Amino acid sequence: MVSGFILPICFQHYLTWLSVQGGGARYPYPKYVWSPAGGWWTRPQNWLSNTAIAFSGILAVTYLTWSVSAKNERRTVQPDRFIPSMLVCSLSARVK
Repeated sequence: MVSGFILPICFQHYLTWLSVQGGGARYPYPKYVWSPAGGWWTRPQNWLSNTAIAFSGILAVTYLTWSVSAKNERRTVQPDRFIPSMLVCSLSARVK
């Protein structure tokens, strides 16, 4: 029973320690630190447009890759079941 009381007290002390240690003023960091992500506490104002541009680029590359793949697709043996790429490939008109 004594150990049952010690655990909650220690756990409560741990939670109190966590609440005291977090937050507060920003930590002083070196002025000449460079990182590809932009530093320690970055909050770019144009994050939404950056995300939209990156997502558009990913979609464009994916579309081009898909188109080239569908254009160059060759089947030596006709499939006996439905394959999703049959919807976009140039051979889909000939497959019955």
